[in-house]
Amino acid sequence: MGPVTLFDKSFLQQLSEDESVWFDHFFQACVSPIFYVETLADLAKAARKDRAPDDEVAIISHKFPEMHGTPCVFHLELAFQNLLGQPIPLTGQIPVRGGRPVKHAGRNGIVFNSLDENEAFARWGEGHFEEVERGFAYRWRQAVASLDLRSAIDLLRPVGLAGLRCKSVEAARDAAHAFVSATENPFERMRLAAHILSIEPQYRREMVRRWQIAGRPSLMTYAPYAAHVVSVELFFLLAMDNGLLSPDRPSNRNDIAYLHYIPFCMMMVSADRLHRRC
Repeated sequence: MGPVTLFDKSFLQQLSEDESVWFDHFFQACVSPIFYVETLADLAKAARKDRAPDDEVAIISHKFPEMHGTPCVFHLELAFQNLLGQPIPLTGQIPVRGGRPVKHAGRNGIVFNSLDENEAFARWGEGHFEEVERGFAYRWRQAVASLDLRSAIDLLRPVGLAGLRCKSVEAARDAAHAFVSATENPFERMRLAAHILSIEPQYRREMVRRWQIAGRPSLMTYAPYAAHVVSVELFFLLAMDNGLLSPDRPSNRNDIAYLHYIPFCMMMVSADRLHRRC
């Protein structure tokens, strides 16, 4: 089995069905939850002149790596667990949920049941689309279309990052990495991290308590994967604030989210220009 590979919807769309079989055979595919979201959202798009949304989704599902495709756990769930002390390997391994330990013939193992996402893809490949999935697709597209990315830049002000001049995406990346690696103003940094990671207020006290017991280290030292997610989000905000990425394209939000899964692969393939640049 080949290298663990993160891919997006644009990559599968460029493959022929024969090429998708070779991809599935020679690579271990890391399936980001964002891929499912993007594909599901196609169900709510206006029909093309030559192809209905259902047909478009069915074509993508036919190219899905069924044998060696492994769905990854949602990044916010992983970051939350990391902040509560659960180690998250950043070595190209794919975190999978739903496993249960078993023992057979004196040997230990783990069994993973079929996930809802895989079952949905099987239905889509046969042209069966549940109404609940259509409704979710519509609500997701509406949420993305109405998202005001400019207002998110206000999050940078409490920690002194608002107005920081970055002349390149590399500079924005370095500033984001510096934030999660620093120890100054520790409580303000943890407060911003909790906000970015959508940590519910009732869990923030426990998160801070564990962090204080550990000696208030930098976020990168305390919870490396949570730090990665925060750095990606800060990079995105800084790049928008400096005009390096457009805040007027809600689709950028989906594209950037793929970068949260970089630690769980050995390579990433995409036809998206934003991915190539970032």
